[in-house]
Amino acid sequence: MRSIKFSALVLTCFVSVPTLADYDQTNRTDRVTWSTEYNAYPKWFIGDLEEELSRDMSDMGIINYEKEKCVKAIPLAEQGIDFAQLISGYGYQHGVCVDQDYEKALFWYRKAANQGNDRAQSRLGDMYSEGLGVEQDYEEAAKWYRRSADQNYGGAQYALGAMYSKGLGVEQDYEEAIDLLSKAYEVGYRTSQAEYNVFGTSPKDHYYLERSQLALAKKYMWNQGKPRDLPKAYALTKAAASLDYAYAPAQLDLGFMHSMGIGTPKDYNEAMKWFKAAKESADAELNWSDPEDTKVLKSVIRIAEIQIKILQYHIDNMEI
Repeated sequence: MRSIKFSALVLTCFVSVPTLADYDQTNRTDRVTWSTEYNAYPKWFIGDLEEELSRDMSDMGIINYEKEKCVKAIPLAEQGIDFAQLISGYGYQHGVCVDQDYEKALFWYRKAANQGNDRAQSRLGDMYSEGLGVEQDYEEAAKWYRRSADQNYGGAQYALGAMYSKGLGVEQDYEEAIDLLSKAYEVGYRTSQAEYNVFGTSPKDHYYLERSQLALAKKYMWNQGKPRDLPKAYALTKAAASLDYAYAPAQLDLGFMHSMGIGTPKDYNEAMKWFKAAKESADAELNWSDPEDTKVLKSVIRIAEIQIKILQYHIDNMEI
């Protein structure tokens, strides 16, 4: 799993915690806005909690920083400050500055979530989706992810989009999955952490966005619950093939669509480009794919190699 290093800036900008008098100078509306905006926390809480979870915890300086932040948060949590309740929940969930206690983590996450804190709502969704301190309940997880996603928090948008992609806790809906995952992409959310993957495999950046796009494309192509619409099938396939993370199965399908003129004019040069891209992407991904994906990737490589040879034969013989 890829490790996201915490910026050195975070470790140098630690400041003292504001006093309650300081908070009294700010009305509640401003405090809610301040504490729930994406990346708009006080300086002592700088950084994205999702990034913090994936850092290399062998760095003692980072661990000590976490402990200090957690210790200072707990008294403020008891005063009703939502972002401090969020950090306290994080502390208890991961045993940062206190003994690990999922029930107490749930208690503090719920306190902050009920105040409208988007990250706490997403964390509460995590606890239900993973069954931490509570019986696993995908429907309850989806409820809290939705509340957070509606506030434009990328982590919750990603998690809920993944649930729609798989039909966990919600009815499977690829269009809704694409909408949520695309929103997460727009706000700059990336994940490579198992915590945000409720299915037990290692997700890649926007792993489910590409899968949802390709799955929906196939429905439009084969008239499966959607009216047949080849241009739309092509557009969705190309979108899945063209994101930052090169999705080899979509690239392979795009090669076929160009070679046969499905949803787009027939273009053998474009087909060759996408078949080669599919092979290269699958080759590169084999080094870190999970067992289930490995089978798919090997199949992509084999099919792409055959198609490349077929196209090259016709090109060499000037048949196309």
